[in-house]
Amino acid sequence: MRVPFAALLVLGAVVFVQPVQADPAGIIANLEQRTPTLLDLSLARLEGYLQADGSANGYAAFAREEDDRIRILAWSPGHPGSEEACRALITRLRVIAGVDPETGWPLDPATLFASYFNYTSFTAFDIDQSYAETVDSMIELTAVSGIAGNDEAYICKGPLLSKEIAVSRE
Repeated sequence: MRVPFAALLVLGAVVFVQPVQADPAGIIANLEQRTPTLLDLSLARLEGYLQADGSANGYAAFAREEDDRIRILAWSPGHPGSEEACRALITRLRVIAGVDPETGWPLDPATLFASYFNYTSFTAFDIDQSYAETVDSMIELTAVSGIAGNDEAYICKGPLLSKEIAVSRE
């Protein structure tokens, strides 16, 4: 029996278009073998707070550790970007952390952001006498307003505990 060439093409297309079947048990087993650290949990808690505020206020943000620093990156996709919007986003991050934007100092001894890195399973003072304040000093902010390329985006950077904001274009 001869099968027409067109039928083979259709059969071949069906075979290649079939979605890859995931192995749920394999995915769960893989994730169960990976132990998250308290740093992972801290960043997830901080990022959850940032995402909730961002959803309500028109920006997106995430947090990561890099070179012994906690970096918060936020962006507002409004186009075209503006320096005013960029600065406002850095100010927003400072305000929700509990930093007075006029002075650059926390309203309490440490910020809300630092609290996401503290746990009852250890005594912070055994690690650093000013643990929460040290965490605050590790946090750096970057905000982007607009879309990068052709000098249409504004990039704002600054430490959490500061009133200073450096602005560049990209």
